[in-house]
Amino acid sequence: MTTDVNNPCLDFEQQGHLAFYQALLADYKLAWECLYIRAAHSFVPYARQRSAVSTDDALDILQDGMAEFALNLKTGKFVFQGKPVAAYVFTICRNQWVSFLRKNNIRKVDVFQETDDDGTYTGRETVSTSELTDGQTGTLAHEEPNRPDVSADSIWESSEVDWKAVGRAFAEVGADCQAMLHCFYVEEKTLGECGSRIGLQENSAKVKRFRCAQRLKALYSQYKTA
Repeated sequence: MTTDVNNPCLDFEQQGHLAFYQALLADYKLAWECLYIRAAHSFVPYARQRSAVSTDDALDILQDGMAEFALNLKTGKFVFQGKPVAAYVFTICRNQWVSFLRKNNIRKVDVFQETDDDGTYTGRETVSTSELTDGQTGTLAHEEPNRPDVSADSIWESSEVDWKAVGRAFAEVGADCQAMLHCFYVEEKTLGECGSRIGLQENSAKVKRFRCAQRLKALYSQYKTA
């Protein structure tokens, strides 16, 4: 466990995301050590609780993700856009983890746990399902590729909808979630199409759509009973 004495992130706790990005761009050693710690704290528990990968495998995937990020940073493929760098690295690691599971035919348990704004894993569980991805298409084993499946996790279980509560909830889920939910549920576009609108590949869009739907449902339930 990293203590306050040897925690490289202490230098950046009072600084903003831009300053941290600039420190990485300048190849500041402590910034890279801090990024590794933040990414490890979010990704390793995420991978371990959602699959049968070992801690060593998760750390290997993390190293590959860090290497990919370093290359993206060096070549200019990654440009700071106001969001935490650790969240971007987490996304890279998650995509590599999914590829690792497919390659090794490992079952994936989708717990859908939340992360803080800086990409740190919080351990808050939202919902739990067990799914096996198809090794060729990357879709869920029970799901047809590129086909919206609203019934799989229907947002509304009651026929009596409080539309005022819906409006309040929708206003708070964030721009990306608003775009994703409207695209998928209202326009009935595919996950690939909806993901491309907010800069996500289809696999990432699948996770994003699920989380956004659960977030909207949670807010709706909160306002409906308020």
